[in-house]
Amino acid sequence: MVDLKELEKLLPEERIRRLNELQKKNKEEIENAQKLIKESEEQLKEQKEIEEMIREVPMPKGRVDVSDLWKSESLEEQVKKEEIKLTDEQKQYARVLAETRPIEEIAKNIYHMEQNVADKGYINQEEQEKFQTTVYALRKKEEGYKKAGLDYEAKKASHAQEEAERFLNLYANR
Repeated sequence: MVDLKELEKLLPEERIRRLNELQKKNKEEIENAQKLIKESEEQLKEQKEIEEMIREVPMPKGRVDVSDLWKSESLEEQVKKEEIKLTDEQKQYARVLAETRPIEEIAKNIYHMEQNVADKGYINQEEQEKFQTTVYALRKKEEGYKKAGLDYEAKKASHAQEEAERFLNLYANR
């Protein structure tokens, strides 16, 4: 904020120079604000278009038979048995993540990834791989806790892993 009383005390040349600088700065700020307003309006328009498309998609009108899920084993058991396919580099990264980060931090990262995916309504390949790497890190974390006899921590890791796998399966199969 410019103090006008201070500007009045300056010599006319200096006062004009400072006022011109202030005018230029204010003009740039106004242009940036107008640009941001336009971008925000475009985002709102896109969001409304997506919401309208979602409303227009018909809901399935048949019965869905989910009894197959309970015939042989629970969904959690099926998901646990699925092998996550990662590159050696991704597995190494996951191991380092599991060894250096606390379970709460890993779970927080998963939560943020879930929020981003849920907001968009779909998951892309890169996000899917990042999710799988993080789930693998949770598996390694769980294994480490079990070996150390830390049952409570192992259960926390297992629970976070199961939730992440459910979420991943929900969006990856769309």
